[in-house]
Amino acid sequence: MATSQTSKQEELVAQQGSFDSKTDADCIGKMLYREVHDWIMSNDRGSGGSFLNLCGARQLSPERLRAELLADDMLKTQLAHEKISPLVLGLQGQRYG
Repeated sequence: MATSQTSKQEELVAQQGSFDSKTDADCIGKMLYREVHDWIMSNDRGSGGSFLNLCGARQLSPERLRAELLADDMLKTQLAHEKISPLVLGLQGQRYG
């Protein structure tokens, strides 16, 4: 009986650990999303790695690329809620310029 009880406790601990890992990953994902979103929307030219400077180096329109990225992001969010993969719709590999 003690072995069965121990196994159940270990299983519950393992499940809790999995839940915490998923929650942590979701939190980190949200923080990274916010950081990338802020970088894309920034008008900073002071850093060599700024969105505007990288667009300029690649001769891309920052306004157009922002619009495309935000539209693509909104569509992917909608598709995620509907459980449809963006790959099915051919949204991957688009080139902006």
